[in-house]
This record gives sequence, C-alpha cells and structure tokens, in this order.
Amino acid sequence: RTGAAMPGPSAPGAGGALLALLALAAAPGAAPCTLQAGGYDFDLTSLTLHTFTLSTAEAAYVATWCASTDPFPTCPGEGAVAGVKSTCTVFGRDWDADEQPIPLSAADPSAGLSVQYHSGTRCATSSSSSYSVEMVLQCDEDVTDVGDMLVDVEDEDATGTPCLYRFTFRSAAGCGVPSTSS
Repeated sequence: RTGAAMPGPSAPGAGGALLALLALAAAPGAAPCTLQAGGYDFDLTSLTLHTFTLSTAEAAYVATWCASTDPFPTCPGEGAVAGVKSTCTVFGRDWDADEQPIPLSAADPSAGLSVQYHSGTRCATSSSSSYSVEMVLQCDEDVTDVGDMLVDVEDEDATGTPCLYRFTFRSAAGCGVPSTSS
C-alpha cells in the first residue's frame, strides 16, 4: 500500500510499484483559481489548464483542479474533480461552502493545502455512502512545469477511510503567499 511522502507515484493495491505520469491533456482556456488556507493564498490557475492522468494496474485515474475541466466528458453528471474515467466512477464533485481548503501544516501554512470533495458516485464498499476525494497539493518550488509533477493516488485501504481516495500533487502552485484579503 502507498504511504505519505513517497518519492514518486505509487498505485493503490500495486504493492508500492512506481508508476509513470502518462498524460497531461491541455484543456481550453485558463480558469482563474485562487484558494485560501491558513491565511495564505494559493494561485492554482496554472493547474486549471490540465487534466491529470495516472495509470496503474487497476485503473486510469483522472483529476482536475478547481473543476475547471471535465475529466469525464462522456459520463453523466457535472462537476467531477477526480475518479476513474473508464467506469465513470467519480470520487468527488465541486465542493460545498463548508468544505474549505485547509493548510497541510499549522506550523507552516505556506507548505501546501488539502481540499476534500464529496458527492461522488455510490461507493462500491458501502451501499449507503458516496465516494469522496482529498486533493493534496504540496509546495515544491522546484516543480514549476506541470508536466514534471509527481502524482500519488491512494485508495480507501491506504487512507484508512472507507470510500475516500487521496490524490497528491507537488508543484510550485502549492507554495502559498500571505493573503492580502481578510
């Protein structure tokens, strides 16, 4: 199973095997996107141009930031942010007002953020729950090109929470700056 802070992508259920980031498909037009967490602003606009794909032995996972592109254009429903395209399994959709981004570290809020999205499709392991996804963006100033990002996908066994998947990104976009708004 995967663990936190892996040096590269690893797959759920694949025994920690390294995987390649297979595709970054450019989406039309950049959608402005700034999130606030812990008194810091995170400009994710550069990430909104892409749909990220990571293939494992189990599935091809897709994700997007700020729901700027539809990673599931042939599947029913809207607002998907992550899931498995081939089965139209959505792990999360646009967030609600009570699901605000949180800093990864209270000691250093500029180190990155985490956002949870809910309202995915019905969870396979729980007939009364829907999938959710935690999108984690870690600060890495050395990763400025979206094509060089490392992505880690953890399944519900690895996260320890039924029906929750975790997608981890490393990017300069994850390095917050002190917020100028109140």
